[in-house]
Amino acid sequence: MKRNLKYQILTVGLIAFIFFIVECVSYFLISNNLYLVNKKEINDVIYKLDSFEAIETYSKQTEASRERELANWLLDWGINKFKSFPAQAINTNLQNDIPIYKRGGVNTGIKLKQVNGRYPKNLSDDYVMYGSGSGKEIYRVRYKINKYGRRETGFEESNKDKDLVFIGCSYTFGDGLINNETFPVRYGFYDKSFNIFNHGISATSAADYILNIQNEGTDYFDGKVSGDNLLVIYTYIVNHLIRDNSTIDYFRKFKMPFKNKYFSENNGDLSLVSFPLKQRLYWVLSKSNFLKVLRINWPSMSKRHVIYTAKLIDKVKKEILRIKPSSRFYVSIFPSEMIMTSALKQELDNLGISYFDYSTIETHALFKTWRSQANDGHPSKYVMDMYAYLLSRDIEKLN
Repeated sequence: MKRNLKYQILTVGLIAFIFFIVECVSYFLISNNLYLVNKKEINDVIYKLDSFEAIETYSKQTEASRERELANWLLDWGINKFKSFPAQAINTNLQNDIPIYKRGGVNTGIKLKQVNGRYPKNLSDDYVMYGSGSGKEIYRVRYKINKYGRRETGFEESNKDKDLVFIGCSYTFGDGLINNETFPVRYGFYDKSFNIFNHGISATSAADYILNIQNEGTDYFDGKVSGDNLLVIYTYIVNHLIRDNSTIDYFRKFKMPFKNKYFSENNGDLSLVSFPLKQRLYWVLSKSNFLKVLRINWPSMSKRHVIYTAKLIDKVKKEILRIKPSSRFYVSIFPSEMIMTSALKQELDNLGISYFDYSTIETHALFKTWRSQANDGHPSKYVMDMYAYLLSRDIEKLN
């Protein structure tokens, strides 16, 4: 009996030692950019980026050239109302809203953290984004946060009788862009009939909004938002599918901390899972250097994951209608977000959720125009302006 126990202990110790050696070797290979499989991105759902070298080359083109290229592209799509940016801020409240990329050569940016969907109130400071792994500064931008802890638009209290609230992730918040370049502000340039609120939160998806609205209840909507004539637009991108369902690659590449935001269906409604075992397992496995060097990812996105995301979006709608019964809710699919979007639209139709579909506006040929700064995967101010115009054109038809 004692001998068997001794062998079991030795076996466990040997396995642990082998695992330790494998992890150390894998870490060495990763540190030297050596992989045991072809360095082709495995998960195209997450990464649709061109090479950094191509992005850097393109970013050296002049602003005028980039604007001309996008203007011609918009005209090809039958959009004849492209407006270039004014020399000064559109709204007097934002005239000091200028980007600052260097301050005496010292990195003095704020760390922008949100709690329950709100950022530090009345904030106006520089924010620095560093490259993952490299530690290099990607951009330094001044963000302005209003008294409600939301990204400022300058149109929150425009004394209109209609309210427009944009919800979504970093595309809505406007990562890498000054306030005047975000699409909620650009929308106010095209349509002056709404009080406009930017409730965008970076690195989030539908599940986060369910929790935030449930946590704050009737206090979720700020100040003047009455709900008597409220329109809520949820901007969807493919990454929301990944974030809602989570994968090993999601935790690994985006270095996301674990947060319980996973739901199960009970009696036709979604409720928070007390201990999401699968997602915790993916998070633990994302730490493995061995799986990273083999580029192993799990799970691959499928129809069931799309159905789950659609149900989460429907839950967001229900939570909004619970506190603002007379409001309207629309999903807006961002341009070029085509991966598995047909399946999502089918599920949205089944759930009776209205949407604007811009996914077929193919921008991959001009994908480098999306970079707000080199080596960053967010849309540029030009794409944001285009998106704002498309929304204003279609929302006008609702009224």
